[in-house]
Amino acid sequence: MSELPLRGRTALVTGASRGIGARVAERLAGAGARVWLLARSEGALAEVAARTGGTPLVADLTDEVGVWDVLDRLQDGLGGPPDLIVCAAGVFAVAPVAETSVKSLDDHLAVNLRGAFLVTRALLPAMLERGSGLI
Repeated sequence: MSELPLRGRTALVTGASRGIGARVAERLAGAGARVWLLARSEGALAEVAARTGGTPLVADLTDEVGVWDVLDRLQDGLGGPPDLIVCAAGVFAVAPVAETSVKSLDDHLAVNLRGAFLVTRALLPAMLERGSGLI
């Protein structure tokens, strides 16, 4: 049997409790990666962790302090940043612009854009220092 392509590598997947994030986490684990699963839904996250053997990290990507805390724990557990980051967290709701509130827009941007920014901003310096990593 040939070596799995990601054996020995670590991956962080945001939005890992359902949808695209859960599927990506499952595929990465199936390819041999050790996955760290980040989401705000603790129950659903535990189910994905059971399927993948991954480590669940509960945090709300709209909470900057919470994100920094959980990513500090991640780096402490790994001894540095992960090898791979997949920013799959996202919310989606469709409504005509005239019916979309500013709060709804802000909520979408906070998860879909700001969350990915916070994760990248927290982990990129250590990846650059190490000289490797993919986002």
